[in-house]
Amino acid sequence: MAAQLQPLAPGQRSEDRKIADAGAQALGTQQTIRISPDALDYLLNLGNDVQKLGVRASQSMLQNKRAIGELLSRLGSLHTHIGRISDRALLSATGRRSSADDELDALEMDQYSDIHEAASILREAVDDLDELARLAGRHTSAAEALLKQQAGIVASLGSSIRAARVVPVSRLMPGLRRIVRTVSAELGKAVNFRVISEAGKLDRDSHACCQIILEHMVRNALDHGIESPAERIAAGKSDTGVISIEVRKQGTDYVLALSDDGRGIDPQRMRAQARKKGLDIDVDSLSAREAQRLVFHRGFSTADKISEISGRGVGMDIVMGELQRIGGDIEIESNVGRGTTFRIRIPSNISVNGALLVTVADTAYAIPFDGLIGIEHVPVEEFLKAVQECADLPLLGRRCEPAYLAALCSGVPLPDRDNWGATVPVIVAGSGQRHMAIAVDRVEEAMELVIRSLGSQFAALPWVVGGTTSADGRAIVALNLNQLVTRQALESVPALPLEPVPDVNLLVMVVDDSRTQRMVATSQLQSLGVETVTAENGLVAMELLAGIHRLPDIILLDIEMPLKDGIQTLREIRRSARLQSIPVIMVTSRTGPKHRALAEQAGCSGYMGKPFNFPLLVEQIAELTGYPLRLS
Repeated sequence: MAAQLQPLAPGQRSEDRKIADAGAQALGTQQTIRISPDALDYLLNLGNDVQKLGVRASQSMLQNKRAIGELLSRLGSLHTHIGRISDRALLSATGRRSSADDELDALEMDQYSDIHEAASILREAVDDLDELARLAGRHTSAAEALLKQQAGIVASLGSSIRAARVVPVSRLMPGLRRIVRTVSAELGKAVNFRVISEAGKLDRDSHACCQIILEHMVRNALDHGIESPAERIAAGKSDTGVISIEVRKQGTDYVLALSDDGRGIDPQRMRAQARKKGLDIDVDSLSAREAQRLVFHRGFSTADKISEISGRGVGMDIVMGELQRIGGDIEIESNVGRGTTFRIRIPSNISVNGALLVTVADTAYAIPFDGLIGIEHVPVEEFLKAVQECADLPLLGRRCEPAYLAALCSGVPLPDRDNWGATVPVIVAGSGQRHMAIAVDRVEEAMELVIRSLGSQFAALPWVVGGTTSADGRAIVALNLNQLVTRQALESVPALPLEPVPDVNLLVMVVDDSRTQRMVATSQLQSLGVETVTAENGLVAMELLAGIHRLPDIILLDIEMPLKDGIQTLREIRRSARLQSIPVIMVTSRTGPKHRALAEQAGCSGYMGKPFNFPLLVEQIAELTGYPLRLS
């Protein structure tokens, strides 16, 4: 069936019209299509938005699968309990019939109790729900497979669009060679231009920025860096200077290294020139590295006279301005008399990376796979001993310094030992001779994420590679831990104090088989800034308490619950050396003296009837925990 092009709506954007016209031309003439840069940007933004939505849909689908699995588990448990109720009702009816007539049993006489009949109806309903849940699970799996296919197609589409808007790095080199040839001739210097590596492609905007930056820096190297032939011979060098450039990819970014074998940057001369220019800087307090970076200061120049090439104090200032505009940064390595190397990092604006989601100190981070070496689980005692003794951990064939991600990022001290189970999840990262075993609280999952650049305000933090969003719309920072460790090598790693992080909010566990009661209690408590954790019966509560990182400050416990009731749960809590000091308030509809006596004998700290008086409950919680809770 032949494809037909529909007319565009009057209000449709001009970009859409350009794209449609290009499509019509392709269908009619089969000639090469030339799409404007604006149309390419528009297509790329649409593709990125679709890919971002696909990632969030995949995350939601994963949560749906977990919810369906939990629903099937609950339905199975409910089916078992209904069967037990039905069997007990049948046995009761059979027993009554046996005492009256031994010839016919209850089944033959159709003597079913109301409970047995209700149990049969419930069993059929649960079977139907189970089948519907399994059907939903199959549909979810099918949708997940389609999402994966869609993600592959969208990724290919995005790659094709990005390929159409990138420019090879090699196109920068002819212009730089021409500048070296003409400027060196004007200055009477002999200089060779050497390209070590020029592989890779840059975004069109980044390419234009790099062209401006490199042209200014090459001119600066020719005028200030490379000495005259006489000076070079006197210094024991060849009369011909060398300027070299190397381009390589590091993670998602490009790193351009521009080097010369000239006189280098003398920190003492930089300080003297800053005093001479009258710059508002305390030059005496500057380190050698900081003094060298004065070359980027506005209005600064070391030229003795103003010319067309230098002396106006605007060249290197433009370099820094352009880099800050695109979120890049620059490093200087210089040795007096031997030369200077500028390492320029050009970030990618948007990338789709496989990344690891981790949680540390209640903050989520995304770690791209190219920003780490590997993941290990270290016994918690071994990790804490290494921290205490400042010893290295042998992991993945490397000697790794122990560290905590929250301490490296924001100075948060190491949490309590109970924050982990038997092992600590650590990420091995670094390069060269420096590696770290960086502990996190939890490793959530691995997935593909659309990571966007955070702009120039994060240019000073090259290990912050961008930002992304989770399925529920939360902002997540993406970190390159290899870069972080490399930068930490220039500074001392913050010490990891062993005292636990103080808990700010009260944590209450609500144990009740009624979902409505759990929701009411948690919503009212959370309105006061109280954190909550819930369980639907005593068995689930004890399992949570056995594996939870932070124990609750108080437990609200119902009495009548399936599998394990409140009295049994309370007795088990009081027998545990780890849990016995936690206050427990019984919140139940059973307010008779018998149940009160059983709860008091088991060791409850308080007793309230349902529906509970919330102000009175808040008073009891504040009294038992010492937290100053007040109703607004």
